[in-house]
Amino acid sequence: MINHFIETRFNSKYSFIKYKKHLNENWLNYRLELFNKFCAPSVLGQKNKNFFWMIKCDSETPNEILNKIKIDDRIHIYFNKDENLNIRKEISNLNHPFVFSRFDSDDIYRNDFTEEIKNNSSVYEDEYLIDINYSSFDLSKNLFCQKNIYPSHFVSIKTNNIEKDIYEDKHVNYSSKYKIFKIKENLALELIHGKNISNKFNENAKKIDINLSDYNILL
Repeated sequence: MINHFIETRFNSKYSFIKYKKHLNENWLNYRLELFNKFCAPSVLGQKNKNFFWMIKCDSETPNEILNKIKIDDRIHIYFNKDENLNIRKEISNLNHPFVFSRFDSDDIYRNDFTEEIKNNSSVYEDEYLIDINYSSFDLSKNLFCQKNIYPSHFVSIKTNNIEKDIYEDKHVNYSSKYKIFKIKENLALELIHGKNISNKFNENAKKIDINLSDYNILL
């Protein structure tokens, strides 16, 4: 058994401060729409439901937005690192190891992501990363292409350290810090919706077929 925590930053100040959008009403409503239509159904519809979903928000986020994020008992909203740790201690089984999975608020999991993470959480006895293959989904064109970034921003870490921060560094820097086990299945989608901060759709990449029902997405 593992304590599986999915860690998401919704509008935390440190990740969006240079864009000055994290408290803008229009930006919040747009991100909430993406969250409710794509992100949340893919997480809450997982076949293996033994996980906790930690969502970091800015402390000044309106209650109206927070209430629309907190749509399931597995969702735990927090505002700082100490709150995150206190929640982890309260809901974890401290006799078992932890897996912390990095997941953006506009990304999408395939419905067997948590099951695959669980199945590959004992490859090594000590601390290591679990990485996956993923695809890019251009919403406006309804096109999918394979992405090849290693380690991906969907990376997870298996650890015995309850204080571990999966956002401690840029995901591309992790290859020099940890052993990495790679799951070759495409277990996630990076959503390209026109207002991404950094991700873009590669028109020259190989196009692939994806069944969105495997991600609990209905368009």
